[in-house]
Amino acid sequence: MRRRDFVVAAGGALAGTLAGQARAATKPLVAYLGIASRTSDQPFVDSLRRGLQEVGRTPDVDITLVDRYADGDLARFPALLDDVVAQGVAVIVVPGIAAALAVRERAPQIPVVAMGLPSTVLYPDLFQSLHRPGGSVTGFSPFGEDLADKRVELLRELVPGLRTVAILNNSIDPLYRSWGEKTEQAARAQGLAAVRLGVESKERAALDKLMRAAKEAGAEGMIIVRDFLTHLLQQDIAQKALAMGIATMAEQRNFVEIGGLMSYGADHPAMFRRAGAYVDDILDGADPADMPIQLATQFELVVNRRTAEKLDLEIPRSILLRADEVIE
Repeated sequence: MRRRDFVVAAGGALAGTLAGQARAATKPLVAYLGIASRTSDQPFVDSLRRGLQEVGRTPDVDITLVDRYADGDLARFPALLDDVVAQGVAVIVVPGIAAALAVRERAPQIPVVAMGLPSTVLYPDLFQSLHRPGGSVTGFSPFGEDLADKRVELLRELVPGLRTVAILNNSIDPLYRSWGEKTEQAARAQGLAAVRLGVESKERAALDKLMRAAKEAGAEGMIIVRDFLTHLLQQDIAQKALAMGIATMAEQRNFVEIGGLMSYGADHPAMFRRAGAYVDDILDGADPADMPIQLATQFELVVNRRTAEKLDLEIPRSILLRADEVIE
């Protein structure tokens, strides 16, 4: 058991024995708080567990790891946060910016390891610099929409004669709205017509309306900007796009695993595994203010061959050679 779990104020054999007993009975609490759903986030939590185990923090043995989800409803998040704070949570892990901002505002005293952070200082209250965040939040940046140009380029390469692309993004959060705008600009810069569709809720009926609008606008392709809403709806997006004959490009491989056409982005499970070491450091006494925000170094291109066949698309050899995985 690690020295941080219990501090022995005085020496002596009896004190040492009592301290050992206390350490055995006390495990630090680590919480994963997601705005999406348990189903959509399960691969992330599994990767976090593996990362913790790799640094000797086996959940349910060396630490207590709990996971809570708002199921796409931001209004539910504060109650989830208050619950783990009341339980004495030592570190909170979150999958994205919206959750990190919510924790930072409501419980600024709690260390946060966040995924999906921007690669520049867009929210000074969240962190002051990549090298030295300066607050309670540290974590990892996958470069997000910094890769928008590349995603458009790859979609054009896979879909011959692509003329119109739809961009599906969360329109209630200013950051993801701006990422949608950035993707639209990237599409137009490459000579495509672009129609941007704003997701405002997790309701499937609202998504149906947006997908129909994409089809009516003549979109042959769609780029999905990842956030908690599009992540929550990813199965429906993939299925509806395929039924409508629309080729899809996303940020994460799990979108392709459930039927989307293609993804290009950081290896998110790898970042969650690495997060285990950051949680371990904080439990050992490290200050998030001094822990650099790490930039993604692993990027992967994943293509679903079966989806391509259903869309009557032939995957070019140039993409096959570069793909990290072709799902059969």
